[in-house]
Amino acid sequence: MLATKVGIVDTTGTVDTQTMAAVAVVLNVRVTRDLPKCWPVNASVSYLVDPKKSRREYSLHNSSEHCHPTKAASI
Repeated sequence: MLATKVGIVDTTGTVDTQTMAAVAVVLNVRVTRDLPKCWPVNASVSYLVDPKKSRREYSLHNSSEHCHPTKAASI
């Protein structure tokens, strides 16, 4: 199964980077540890610091799996 990569972005500019990074870590733990117990899911969550960077740039920079673009979501 291919891994899904989910990125979170602060589109409001009001959440500090430490909080965003901490939220991403907690969500990643839940997604990698808990979701596979209920669904056939292989995913990870990360904080995308620069919302202006393209999803493809993050995927290439942060992963060895260059052929799978990151799925971005905003909070």
